Amino acid sequence: MWPFSDRHNRTTTRAWDNAQLSFEYFSNSRFVREYFGHNNIGEIESMAANGQIQPGDIIYFYCHGSERRTHAAIITEIRNFIVIENGQAVNRPKIIYAQHSSSPNLDVDLTDRWFGNSDDLLGWTLYFLALLDEGSCGED
Repeated sequence: MWPFSDRHNRTTTRAWDNAQLSFEYFSNSRFVREYFGHNNIGEIESMAANGQIQPGDIIYFYCHGSERRTHAAIITEIRNFIVIENGQAVNRPKIIYAQHSSSPNLDVDLTDRWFGNSDDLLGWTLYFLALLDEGSCGED
């Protein structure tokens, strides 16, 4: 029912406020190629580098102990950048996403925002829903 005020007194719809319902819908739909749950940035960057994660895919944020996905975002870009590791230049993907909140979060760097100086995201798992390309959804 519209409008609905969420626990932070923001006006939204119940479906938009409940990332878990959205995750259940998409993860069981014919529009998702596959989905992955990870909390290690190396594994996530590897998936982005080999094309398993692409712009347009959805990220769901699962806080351990909450029993549901609590946030959702959409990947808007995979940027490549060079880092120096053990004296070698290494090409690393940078996952950029957009997310709603009381003020929109646009052009957010996943690594900078969620991982900081850690390789593992303690207390959280990120679920990536890889959507099918346009025109490849098949029949009902």
